[in-house]
Amino acid sequence: MLRTIVGVIGTLGLFLIILAFVLFENSSEIKIGYNQIQGDKDWQASFSYFKGLDDKELALAKGEKVVLIYNMELVKGVLEMSVKDSKGNQVVRMTGPSGEIALMAEEEECYLIEVVGKEAKGSYRLTWDTL
Repeated sequence: MLRTIVGVIGTLGLFLIILAFVLFENSSEIKIGYNQIQGDKDWQASFSYFKGLDDKELALAKGEKVVLIYNMELVKGVLEMSVKDSKGNQVVRMTGPSGEIALMAEEEECYLIEVVGKEAKGSYRLTWDTL
């Protein structure tokens, strides 16, 4: 009788572990140890594990110029930053661990800054000034 109970509990425990692994692995967004701070012209986050997408809107008037200064510190995984226009077209891709990019709006537009983590551990910071 005791063997049967132990066997059932063991089987149930194994099932729960497999179920948790499947749910965790197939989830499109997972954030562990994720700490984010957003200001008017500053956006930063640190994380132990980041899989998914974060985004922030940036509205510019026609002829307005913005300078984006970014820094990505990556311990493992992949971290990507980009800017997309209102149609979803990528207009800027931030490459390398840090840099500065200037963007001028040809028309009034709301841009989307995207940060994509792929099993990443580390941090990012993005600041901007409009000219």
